Amino acid sequence: MREPRDPEFIDDVQISDVSDRRVTRTARTRTVLFVLIATASMATACVTGPRPTLGPTTSAAPITDPAISGLIDVLSTTPTAPYSVTYDVTTRYGSLASTAEVVFDPARGTAILIDTVLFIQPIDDSAVTCTWSEESLSIGECSSGIDETRVSHLQLNSRVFREAAIDRLRRDAEVASGVSTTRDAMIAERPARCVDIPVIDGSGAQQKKSYCVFPELGVLGSLDSADLLITAVFVDDVVTTTLFDTPTTNG
Repeated sequence: MREPRDPEFIDDVQISDVSDRRVTRTARTRTVLFVLIATASMATACVTGPRPTLGPTTSAAPITDPAISGLIDVLSTTPTAPYSVTYDVTTRYGSLASTAEVVFDPARGTAILIDTVLFIQPIDDSAVTCTWSEESLSIGECSSGIDETRVSHLQLNSRVFREAAIDRLRRDAEVASGVSTTRDAMIAERPARCVDIPVIDGSGAQQKKSYCVFPELGVLGSLDSADLLITAVFVDDVVTTTLFDTPTTNG
C-alpha cells in the first residue's frame, strides 16, 4: 500500500508520441521563456527564497551503491549546451494533472515553468517568479526571487528536476533494502539511464523506487513515486530567443 506523500516506485517507462498541440505549445513557450531570461536581470528589489540552479549540490556523504551514485553524478554535472525538456506531471494526492518545462541556455540561465508559474534564474542571479497564462501564452505579473509556495499545492518545487532529485536519491540510498539495479530506457525519443531501488514501504511491503535521467543533458527524465509521476514527453536541443517587453516586477 502506498503512502500518498512518501516516494515509492516506478515501472519501466513507456513513452507515447507527443501530440502536435503540445509540440506547438512548447516551441511558442520556449520563445517567451528566454525573452524573460534575457530581460529579468533588469529587475530590482529584494531577492528572496532558494533559487533553482543547474549546478551541483553541496557535498554530502559518499554513496556506496554504484547505480545510485552514477545517477547522482549525472544530475550533479553542469550543463554546457542549451536544451528544453517538457514534462507531464501527476500529483497523486488529489489526482492533479499539470505540465512542466525546464529550459536552459548557458549564456542566459534557466527558466522552469510549472503549471501557471514561471521561475526565471538568469546567470546574474536576478531571479523572478512570474504568472504564466496557458491560454494566451503570455506573462502576467512577476515578483523578485523564487517563490516555491506558488506550486506547493502540486507537491512540486523548481528544484525537482535536478537538485531535489539528488536529495531523493540520497535518502533512498540510506533506506534501500537491497542493491539497486540499472537499466536503459528511451524517454521522449532520447536515451535515458534508470535505476531501480528496492525499499520497504510504510506498511512493511517490498516496493521499488526508480529514477531516470538524460545523461547527455544532466536532467531528470522521469520519476514515479507515491506523491508524484513525472515523465518527459518532449526534448529539444534548440532554444529560440527573441526580443520582448520586460514583465512587470514587484519587490
